[in-house]
Amino acid sequence: MKKLFDGNGLRKVKLSEIATIRRGASPRPILNKAYFSDSGRGWIRIEDVTSSYKYLNKTSQYLSDLGASKSVSVNKGDLIMSICATIGKPIIVNIPACIHDGFVLFGNIDDTKYDREYLFYALQSIETDFLRKKQSGTQGNLNTTLVGKTEIFVPKTIEEQRKIVEVFSTLDKKLSLQTTQKHKLERIKRGLMNDLLTGKKRVNS
Repeated sequence: MKKLFDGNGLRKVKLSEIATIRRGASPRPILNKAYFSDSGRGWIRIEDVTSSYKYLNKTSQYLSDLGASKSVSVNKGDLIMSICATIGKPIIVNIPACIHDGFVLFGNIDDTKYDREYLFYALQSIETDFLRKKQSGTQGNLNTTLVGKTEIFVPKTIEEQRKIVEVFSTLDKKLSLQTTQKHKLERIKRGLMNDLLTGKKRVNS
């Protein structure tokens, strides 16, 4: 791991040099029911992103064809990031969907030069930098210019990027397993508290 993260062979690259950064858009007026549907392109909201990790596989709302025509479409494999209120949350979209102006799309990424999972982790690592850069306002937000000027460290080869992704993916799996085990133990504890502290069950002497 030291060899991977000693900083050698890394270069700073502006996000605008890696991707075309495009802000999302909302169909207006947003309460018009004609813009929504029970199926179709997912309508990505921040709640969908914060309840997911790395990959977005579903949304709670969908746009009609009319609504999608007035928004910004994203497709499977596209990388997006939140830029309003909850700032700097990246995710890779795994479904056909649309984004509103609280997100940016990193489009036209050269897959021969940049691994999207690596870019996800790189963006995740500088979330606090984005928070410092946010513009003043009731919620605080970023714009495409601020995002584009932001620099990340990138290994010179995509093979090195993928090695780093493998390290973080392994750690993510272990963390997920520990979280699952923790939740299971918490459920057991709650059940025992309900039984033992109400007299439903007694501890064998």
